Amino acid sequence: MNVTKYPNALTCYGAFYALTQEINSQTGESIFLPGVCVLSSYDNRIGVKMLVMVFTHFVDQHPEQGGREFFIVAWSALQTAWPCRP
Repeated sequence: MNVTKYPNALTCYGAFYALTQEINSQTGESIFLPGVCVLSSYDNRIGVKMLVMVFTHFVDQHPEQGGREFFIVAWSALQTAWPCRP
């Protein structure tokens, strides 16, 4: 990462890394991310790159979310990608 050109890159990476730790520790609905259920049969651990892709896709589809807090937008993106089924 070019932290000289992008001084907030490590903060951003850290935020997504924290989310991956929560998601990868769950087999059903997340305690800290209600409404987010990652498949328990998922063979590979979800990484930062995948979460960034999910987040970016969500923001591209919902530009009105751009001004909201990172966590709220990320939570919405994760609920869209991995919703809990009743």
